[in-house]
Amino acid sequence: MTAAPGRTAAAARRTAGRGAAQGGGRILAADARYAAAARLRRAGVASPALDANVLLGHVLGVDPADVPLWRNAVLSPAQRRAFDAAAARRAQREPVAYVTGRRAFRNLTLQVDRRVLIPRPESELLVEVCLRLLDETASRLVVDVGAGSGALACAMAQERPGLRVCAADVSRPALRAAAANVRRLGLSDRIRLCRADGVRGLDLDGALVLANLPYVPSDLLPDLAPEVSRWEPRLALDGGADGLHVIRRVIAQVGRSRARAAAFECAPDQARRVAALLQSAGFPHPIVHPDLAACPRVVAAARLRMPSPCQGEGSPPLFLGDAPARPEGSHGPAGPRAAGTARPFASGRAPR
Repeated sequence: MTAAPGRTAAAARRTAGRGAAQGGGRILAADARYAAAARLRRAGVASPALDANVLLGHVLGVDPADVPLWRNAVLSPAQRRAFDAAAARRAQREPVAYVTGRRAFRNLTLQVDRRVLIPRPESELLVEVCLRLLDETASRLVVDVGAGSGALACAMAQERPGLRVCAADVSRPALRAAAANVRRLGLSDRIRLCRADGVRGLDLDGALVLANLPYVPSDLLPDLAPEVSRWEPRLALDGGADGLHVIRRVIAQVGRSRARAAAFECAPDQARRVAALLQSAGFPHPIVHPDLAACPRVVAAARLRMPSPCQGEGSPPLFLGDAPARPEGSHGPAGPRAAGTARPFASGRAPR
């Protein structure tokens, strides 16, 4: 928890002043921030001032919103070195979340690094949709396919303490990252981690399956921002020729199971195709949910009729919120991976 701004700033100024007295030249926080923002701007970073704020707040141990309170603070030599190193990493277009090692997701703070995709705000919609599906289907088991950092699994377990949650991924490094988040957030008794190829080998009887799988078409990967294409794991992004290779396979697996409901994140121009795949797999009433930008983002369906107005079986999917599809080829960065044999292991512990 961040301390009160006045007390935090005062304590930091005392610490910074002692460091400056011991270590040479005086550099004010405002000057360091200005220089870092200019450096990031020259490197082509889209939000240089904001990123400089976040990095300086990380180094100083304060909320980025409180950084202006530090404008007259003198940075210690250690703080200057740490801030310079962080700015240098960001200038190489390394994502801020990897530089700081943290990412906020709903009301959680997750640890992230290059083993996992950085959780996006769009994926918070997937959690909201699934919370509603739980209410309507009475399912007590959630299976997060392509768990990555564990963001979705941890959010579901934290917001619904009575749930059983299985977080599955094919990547051992990703599962280790997820296990660290599960332990740090105190959710080891609620979340079981599994290494699995999609949902193969997992018990889905009565389950709600949620998935943020790779959905960027392979030929569009080079066109993504450098923060994505150079740094985030390709396994978490590459959806094959049409972006739906992994999603198509997992929906087919779920369709052959006794899962009660399913929800998939996708690119806006893929929503109708994902809805059709769910219909073909035995989920007759898919609903497409728009994100905050009014773009189709999550497709959800249950084998029981959902409470919102819905079309008859075999009819086109219902789009909520008058969400127009983006033009073909418009994709956001995709979510975690999917694809090995189900291999459960102790809650909160990753396989070696």
